[in-house]
Amino acid sequence: MRRLLPGILATGLVLGLALGWLLGTQSGLDFVVQRVLRQVPVEVSIKTAGGRLAGAMEFAEIRVSGINPQLEIEQVQTRLRLGDLLVGRVALEDLRLRGVRLLTDDSARHAEASTQADWQFPEPRLPFDLEIVKLVAEDLSYVGGNPGPFDRAKVSLDRLTFEQNRWALSGLDFASTDIAGQGELSYQAAGSHELSIDIKLSLQLPEKKLIIDTSLVGNEDRIRLSQEFAGAVQGALSGHFVPH
Repeated sequence: MRRLLPGILATGLVLGLALGWLLGTQSGLDFVVQRVLRQVPVEVSIKTAGGRLAGAMEFAEIRVSGINPQLEIEQVQTRLRLGDLLVGRVALEDLRLRGVRLLTDDSARHAEASTQADWQFPEPRLPFDLEIVKLVAEDLSYVGGNPGPFDRAKVSLDRLTFEQNRWALSGLDFASTDIAGQGELSYQAAGSHELSIDIKLSLQLPEKKLIIDTSLVGNEDRIRLSQEFAGAVQGALSGHFVPH
C-alpha cells in the first residue's frame, strides 16, 4: 500500500491540475467550446470567447448558419451550472444576448418550398439536454428581402428546455415599436410532433390597439385553433386543420 500511495497521490495531483485548468482558465473554456460546436447540428462561428467555465463567460461576434433565418449576435454573456454536466445536461443561467439579427434569404426559402411536395414538421434536436434559465435578447432586428415584423425588439424568457426531444419555453415576453406579446410553447420534435402554443399579441394600430389571444394544440394529425380578439376588433374564432 505504501508503494502505491505515491502513485495515487501523483495521479490525484495531475487530475486536480487538469480539472483546475479546464474549469478555471481561458484555454480550458476554448477547449470545451470547440468540442461543443462540433456536436451541434448547425454551423456556429465565434470570433472571441472570454472568461472561464467556473465563472462568467462572454462571447462576441457569433454567427449561426445552415438555417433560415441565420443568426448574428454581437455579444453573449452567461454562466454555466457545472453540476448539470454530470447528468449530460448543459444548463445556462442569466443568458444575455445583445445586437441580435435574423437574416433571411427569401429567394432560397421560396425555392426550397417549391421543391417540397409535402410540408413536414421540423425536428430541431441537440446531442445533449439543454436548460436556459432567464434569457434576455436586446436590440433584436430582422434583416431580409421583405420588411420584418420588428426592429430593435427585446425578448425575454423565464425558461427554455430541450429534453427527450421535447422543446419547451415559458415566460416569453416580446416588445418592439408596434407589437408586444407573451406566450408559452411545448413541442415534441419527434414521433407525433405534439404541439401546444399559447400567444397573446398586442398590436398598436393607428387609432386603437388590437389584442389577439391565440391557442394552438394538437399533433401532426390535427391541430385545434382558437382565437379571441379585443380592442379594435371584437370576436372569436375556433376550428381545426390538418397540417399536410
